[in-house]
Amino acid sequence: MAGGNGLSVAEAAFVGIAFMFLPVAAYGNHGIVILLVVAGLASLWQIVRYGGRGWPLGRVMGLGLAAFLTWGGASALWAETPGIVLPRVLQLAGLTAAGLAVLSALPALDHRARHRIGMAMVFGMLGLFAAVGMDGGMDGAIERAVRRLLGLRVPEEWLRSHFKVGVTLCGLLMPVMALWLWRRRPWAVPLLVAGLVGCGLSVDSNTGLLAAGVAGAVTALALVWPRAVCAGMAVLVTIGFLAAPAAVQRLPALPAMAEAVNILPNSMMHRLGIWGFAAGKVGERPLAGWGLDASRALPGGEAIIKVPARASHGIIMLDVQAMPLHPHNLMLQVWLETGLLGVLLLLSAFLALIMALWRSPPAVRASGLGTAAGILVIGAASFGAWQAWWVASQWLVATFCLILSPPATRDLSSAPPSS
Repeated sequence: MAGGNGLSVAEAAFVGIAFMFLPVAAYGNHGIVILLVVAGLASLWQIVRYGGRGWPLGRVMGLGLAAFLTWGGASALWAETPGIVLPRVLQLAGLTAAGLAVLSALPALDHRARHRIGMAMVFGMLGLFAAVGMDGGMDGAIERAVRRLLGLRVPEEWLRSHFKVGVTLCGLLMPVMALWLWRRRPWAVPLLVAGLVGCGLSVDSNTGLLAAGVAGAVTALALVWPRAVCAGMAVLVTIGFLAAPAAVQRLPALPAMAEAVNILPNSMMHRLGIWGFAAGKVGERPLAGWGLDASRALPGGEAIIKVPARASHGIIMLDVQAMPLHPHNLMLQVWLETGLLGVLLLLSAFLALIMALWRSPPAVRASGLGTAAGILVIGAASFGAWQAWWVASQWLVATFCLILSPPATRDLSSAPPSS
C-alpha cells in the first residue's frame, strides 16, 4: 500500500492496465498477455515488500488447477503430437502463476486505489466506444491505412471483426462496473450499457452481447437469490461438462435444424458441424483424450465437411474444415484433449470456485457468479480454451471483479481466505 497519496508499484500497474485493457483487446488481443505479465511482476514486488495472501482462490481450486495442468502435461506421453503439449502446459502454468500472484496482492489496495482503478476502467471503456464509433464513421479507413502502412493484407470481410474481442471483454466487465458506478454516479450506468450495446450491434458481436446479458442477469439474480443461483450454476456446469459429447451427438441433422430454426446464424451452423466432428473423436479416446491442445493437429481435422448455410435463395451446403484449430467449445475441448479425467479435474476447480464465491461478501459473490456465467457462455461457443490471450483475459477480468466488487468501506483483506 502506498504511503500518503502516492501510488504503489502494484497500484500504478493496475491503473495503467485497467485503462489499456479494452483498447488493447480491440486492436491487439495478444498484448493482453503482456498486461498480465506486467501485473504479475508488479504484484510479486508488492508481495515481497508487504506480504500476500496464500491460496487466493482456495486450496481446492488451486489443487484442482494444478492437477489438471499435471494431467495435461502427462498427456504428452500418448499424444500423437507431443511437441504441442508441453509448451502449452508451460505457458498455462506461467499464466496461472501470474494470475495467482495478482490476486494475492489485491488486499494491499485501499479504497483510494480501488477508486482510481475503477475510473481508469471507465475511461478505457469510453476509449473502446470511441474507437468503434470512429472506425464505423470512417468506414474502416483508419484500419485500412494502418494495415497498408504495415504491409498487411486488408481482408474486407474481417475489417471490423477485431473489435469483437474488446466488446466481448467489455460485456464481461459491465455487470461489476455497473454495480461499482451505481454507488457513485448512477446516471452513468445506462450510458455505458447503451455504448456497449451500440458497439456490439455495429460489429455483429452476437456472442459478446449474449455473454454480457447472461452475466448481467446472473449478477442481478445472485443479489436477490444467492443460494439458488449458486446451486443452479453448480448443477448446470456439472451437466454441461459431463454431458457435452452425448448432447451434441443427439442433436438433429444440420440441414433439418437449419430449416427449422431460422434465427441461427451461418457461423453457428459451422460450429455445430465442428462440434459433431469433435464429439465423434471424443468417442475414440474417451478416458485419456488426444493430448492437451491436440485439437490443432487432430487426425482428420483438415477434412472437409458440409454444413448448411442460409442464402437469399434458400439453404445451401458449404464445404468447411472439420476442425479449424479448436472445437469452439470449452467442454468439448476438455473432453477431446484430456478425456474424462481431465473433465473431472477441471470441473472440480469450477465447483470449488462457485463454493468460494458463495462464502464471499455479497457484492463479490454476485459479480463473480455473473462474470463466471458470461465466461462460460463465451467458452461454450467461441474462443479456444487455451489461447494465451483468452486465459490472460480471464485472470484480469477476475482481478477487476475483486477490486471493484466489495463495498466502498470494506477492504478485501477482511474477506475470508477462500474468497
